[in-house]
Amino acid sequence: LKGALLESITQWPCYGFSFLGLDHPTMQAIFPRIERRFVTYGCGSQADDVGENYNYKTGEAVFSVRHHGKTIGEIHLSFPGRHNAMNALAAVAVARALTVPLAALLAGLWSSAGTGRRPAHDGEAGGVLCGAPS
Repeated sequence: LKGALLESITQWPCYGFSFLGLDHPTMQAIFPRIERRFVTYGCGSQADDVGENYNYKTGEAVFSVRHHGKTIGEIHLSFPGRHNAMNALAAVAVARALTVPLAALLAGLWSSAGTGRRPAHDGEAGGVLCGAPS
């Protein structure tokens, strides 16, 4: 798997870049061997764009983003899940590389409704959240 991933990354044209999520152990293992331009994101401090202080309250997921150690903004999502926060963090990395204004990105992320495949929260029984697919 590592070899296939590394080969895939090196197939990109020399003028492009890859966006690499550093939180996965496989990516961490091949990261030092990548010889193309790339941008990294993740929760670890070694990433270019770092998501931190994730919190979910009252129907809103919030986390802050640092780029090379400097806080650049706070992301607000209308749906939960750290995996969704990591997807949003990847979008931040891509948008920053393409010089998309941060305000436009933040508005777009907040207005996103998600995939619509997640269960609706219909209640709780015995401490277990209950719901049906939406």
